[in-house]
Amino acid sequence: MSVVPFSAARFTPADLEFNRISLPRCAHGLWSAVSRQTTRDSDRLGVYIAGGQRPLFTVERDRSGSYSLFYHDSAESHRIGFGRTVADCLAIWQERPAREGHATN
Repeated sequence: MSVVPFSAARFTPADLEFNRISLPRCAHGLWSAVSRQTTRDSDRLGVYIAGGQRPLFTVERDRSGSYSLFYHDSAESHRIGFGRTVADCLAIWQERPAREGHATN
């Protein structure tokens, strides 16, 4: 029996954490689409906004199994998140509890 090794560059079922963040944003119109691009060296999810020709954000898993979150402006890409898990990488989008003593109107 042959066993085909699972590439460390591929998203895993545990990476569905991204869906918890992306689905509500797409439903509310903040993001227009999410696409996936898989290569030998990485697995990438691109986040698009309405009218965008290229992704505004990408979430990537590389061959070492590490995750990166990139913001793409008109000229270049900026890594704004990194981690050993997708949750660590996406911490910038995690819900934060309201600070005490601050009114929310």
